[in-house]
Amino acid sequence: MLKRRILTCFWMAIIAGCRLATPLPEAETPEVPASTAEQPGIPSRLQPLTFDLLGTPAAYRDLSYHSALWDMQLWHDRIYLAHGDWYANSGPLRMLYYDVRTEDFIHEDAYLLEEHGMEVFRVYGDKLYLPGTEAIENLDNGYIYEKSWDAPWSRSLPVPGAVHLWDVVSLNGTLVAIGQTREESALWLSADGGRTWEEGPDFQSEGYATLNSGFVLGEEVFVTTAGTGCLAFDGHSWQPADCLESDIYKGVSAVQKHAAFQGNLTMAPHWTTVDQRLHFFDGRVTWLVEFPEPVRDVVHAGGSLFVLAGEPSGRGAIYAAQSLDCRCSEDFSRIVEFDFFDASISPEEDEFMRLTVGSTPHSLEFAVGRFYVGLADGRLFRSSLYQPEDQQVGRTQ
Repeated sequence: MLKRRILTCFWMAIIAGCRLATPLPEAETPEVPASTAEQPGIPSRLQPLTFDLLGTPAAYRDLSYHSALWDMQLWHDRIYLAHGDWYANSGPLRMLYYDVRTEDFIHEDAYLLEEHGMEVFRVYGDKLYLPGTEAIENLDNGYIYEKSWDAPWSRSLPVPGAVHLWDVVSLNGTLVAIGQTREESALWLSADGGRTWEEGPDFQSEGYATLNSGFVLGEEVFVTTAGTGCLAFDGHSWQPADCLESDIYKGVSAVQKHAAFQGNLTMAPHWTTVDQRLHFFDGRVTWLVEFPEPVRDVVHAGGSLFVLAGEPSGRGAIYAAQSLDCRCSEDFSRIVEFDFFDASISPEEDEFMRLTVGSTPHSLEFAVGRFYVGLADGRLFRSSLYQPEDQQVGRTQ
């Protein structure tokens, strides 16, 4: 019964950005505004970068979208690679990273993650965190994984009732896990580093849609929903928060990737959502910037904010901002264009997935002067050296 319910939502998620078939509050679903390349008004300052294929690091199992690079996280000169397919039960998973110094793919300590999928890594303080998307050994227990630099990976005690975990947030010693029980979207809190957990308020009974991601801004934890605004936690109580453009956003999509930049929080849409807007929140005010292609990832590195945008064909671009002075599209420049199209990657019999997921650029990182782009088909590309605009000599517009 649960798998049938997941199957229903899997296809719904491609269209509407839900995680499980959880009913949304009754509301008229607005359309996402149409966009063209001319609308955003983003200037082009293209650099002639080339991309080399590094490989398909998670292709050790030929099962559905097991090798898709859903997320990448730079940590201590390592780019950790989130992959796996919880819908297809593709676990256990290797803990993989790419060492940007030695230029090698590493299966870290031969560690096997007893999960069917991983979707996102998070860094809080000096630790790397990973929420397990679906545990292998017990469907009703979720787990949070963490690593300190000088220690092996460790696993939290079970998050009771968590069939899926989508995200984790850490603030002042409290962990907040965001996920799904068999019945509804839920969150859990731990004040002792994941040794014990208690379930948070039942926000769905209060009319909130699916809880899907979390972030820290200032001294508060913010949890986003799929269209009904956000919730803020100050360590003591939860309050409604307007951290997304929910009047336009309602019933349309969800956010997942995010990056802090100059005191602002930038949020990219979840991978199941075709949304060309990057969302911003400064703790009080929200705003949007629209791009020519669907936004996929956002990274703060080297003093710049980089945005990855692209299509299932593998075509797209990287944009950069050095400031958010006008809080508009003119803050950004189109700096890199790419075309990773490969007709042989997606099988013809999987036409729907080819058109909606295909070779979509899903994940972005920037390390030692180079861009790294991970695709839904599992390929990882690295750019030639990028020269920031303020370091270019003799550049012409």
